[in-house]
Amino acid sequence: METAEQAARRIVDSYVSTWNAHDLEKWSGLFAPDAEYVTPLGGLQVGRDEILQSALDTHAGWFAQSVLTDDFMTVRRIGDDGAVVLWRWMLVGMVNSRGVTVRARTGRTTLVLVREGEDWQVAAAHDADIQSAPWEREDVPDEGISPDRAA
Repeated sequence: METAEQAARRIVDSYVSTWNAHDLEKWSGLFAPDAEYVTPLGGLQVGRDEILQSALDTHAGWFAQSVLTDDFMTVRRIGDDGAVVLWRWMLVGMVNSRGVTVRARTGRTTLVLVREGEDWQVAAAHDADIQSAPWEREDVPDEGISPDRAA
């Protein structure tokens, strides 16, 4: 029987490989039929069909040439049939609507995995972009923003 740790590695590997192959049918198959997905911009998609449609839409545009890599992963088991996976990623090759390749994005994803019988699936996912704070970025004018004032 596959452990939560083995399932997590398999799912993250498949998430990355199917994304990069732009095989979104197979990618969306990692999600449970009633899964919930929170996008990096805070949008909520409910159900595998909605998750798939959104991915098809974005891969027809910005993400058509994108390449995803994973960097780091932790797994926390929850009982016998659940796990929380935290992983860090980088996405390159995004092209905006003007045909300009935009800078790479880095982020973190939280996956909630559940086991149904012998199969593990993503029940919930939340992507978050990692962005520099304004006071750490050189491309943002200094307007007196500091870590002390940002809270």
